[in-house]
Amino acid sequence: MGLFSFLKKRQKDTATFMMEDDYCQVEIIPASNYSFLTSEAVKISDFGKEHFNGVGFDALYARKSNPHPTSELFIIAEELENILAQHHFNRIKEIQYIGGDLIDYQKGGTRAYGETSFSFWTEVKNSKVTNIWVTSFGKSSNERISQIAPALYAIGKKYNLILADWNSCEIIDLTKHEEIDAYLEWFRSEEKT
Repeated sequence: MGLFSFLKKRQKDTATFMMEDDYCQVEIIPASNYSFLTSEAVKISDFGKEHFNGVGFDALYARKSNPHPTSELFIIAEELENILAQHHFNRIKEIQYIGGDLIDYQKGGTRAYGETSFSFWTEVKNSKVTNIWVTSFGKSSNERISQIAPALYAIGKKYNLILADWNSCEIIDLTKHEEIDAYLEWFRSEEKT
């Protein structure tokens, strides 16, 4: 039995998993953090070059906290959930925490929307969103990309958000279609016509 075999037993839109390393690794945060993020991205990139040993890294970089956390926007969780649902990102009912138990999707503060290949995640406290991030595993079809892009734009425009991908040190303005489209090209699967 494989590590993620529990997902094969369920429909792709009702279960997903969360790995600790993915937490806010591709985060969606207030645009007021842009200058801080660009500075932090340069530091991370330089640190990575300095500590790459040919196989991996010999040290870890601890990112600084964002000066303007998402909680400052007072985003109502139900409102964000409705926006995501309008773009075919419905709430996932089973979240398996790798190395732990199932997360209670009704009572728990961690919520996921979409499917395992591309999910939006939120942390909620007192009905307000405190963090938003995305995870992706593998490539997505052109049809799915055509749903991801407008979902990113809708929440970016509504709440003035940017996406910080700490894997690639990219900062994406979610109020600009062209930046979203360019960013999502990596996620697009090569479909045969």
